[in-house]
Parts: sequence; structure tokens; C-alpha cells
Amino acid sequence: MRALAISKPSIQAIYAGFSDFGFRRYPYVFDDTSRTQTFCNESYIPAELQGKIGFIPACRSWYQEALMSASTVGVADALGPAKFSLPFISAITKRVTTTTSQAFFT
Repeated sequence: MRALAISKPSIQAIYAGFSDFGFRRYPYVFDDTSRTQTFCNESYIPAELQGKIGFIPACRSWYQEALMSASTVGVADALGPAKFSLPFISAITKRVTTTTSQAFFT
């Protein structure tokens, strides 16, 4: 993640969410009070996540969209297709930004 972010100055941050509910971010930020907390209560969320509160990647639309795209379009070389968000104002930088989501499988 670090090598990609260093080689592409336009990348503000890289997030990786895992099926075991793990999460990694580069650059690493210890104080994550700026991250939006989520109450997981959506019908598409696995039962074990229903009612949980916190920053849970599997509850985020970018995570779900990447998985759905991989299941409908297919997977090539362990990667699903890239999905791009509409522009929005970043809660952290207060600048216009977009996100790219892509499922990867090991």
C-alpha cells in the first residue's frame, strides 16, 4: 500500500477491508476519531454484523459494491473490476475526492 501511495501523489489514502472484518489504512492514523462510525443494519449485511457499531469495512457501500461487481462481472487474476464513486467532499481533507473500490481475492 505504501509503495502505491508514494508512486501516485494524487492518492490521499488507501483503505483495505477484509472479510474477517480486519482493516488497514495507509498512511496509518492512530487517532481515528475522524472516521465515521457506522451502525450496521442494512439487509445486505451478513447476520453477524447486524447491529454492530464502529468502522466496519463490510458495512460500507464501497466494500459491498466491490464484492457485488466481482460477482456479476467476474474475477480476473484474483481482482474484481474497479468501481469509481461520484465526487464528494472528503470528511478528512475537506476537498473534492472520489474513491475507487476493487475486490481482491487470495
